[in-house]
Amino acid sequence: MVREKSSCGFAARTNNAFGVILTGPPKAACQQQGIIAQVQRDFAAAEKWYHKALDVFEKVGDEHRAMLTYMALGNIARDTDRYNEAACLLIRSIQTLKKYDDPYHVEMGTNNFMILYQKCPSDMRETLKAMWADAGLGAFPPIPDADDTDGA
Repeated sequence: MVREKSSCGFAARTNNAFGVILTGPPKAACQQQGIIAQVQRDFAAAEKWYHKALDVFEKVGDEHRAMLTYMALGNIARDTDRYNEAACLLIRSIQTLKKYDDPYHVEMGTNNFMILYQKCPSDMRETLKAMWADAGLGAFPPIPDADDTDGA
């Protein structure tokens, strides 16, 4: 197997715990390690890897991939009950992904934001609506039924 050294200090192409070969440019290797840690619910490790990935993406000017990483960090913040931080990260990613005309990831970010809305304490929901409006993201999305949120 070919192993390329990444700036994160490990092979960019390797077998992971799921038996999948990670591929892509070396700059994506940190993000992929973050995904693996997040799936394993090791949120501290996932955040560490995602922050390393952000350092790389921001240095090379890959704003689109950086925003996907911010979305992942927002999901971790949501899943660890850091609601305000989650809202800020998700809104930041949605704003930038709209700029890149990426409707698929904008919808994903919006769905993640609505999962946050459903999960947060009810007294914070008006704050989330205000944050959405202040970010200029348009009309607040329809509120899903509690049964519709699967923690994606």
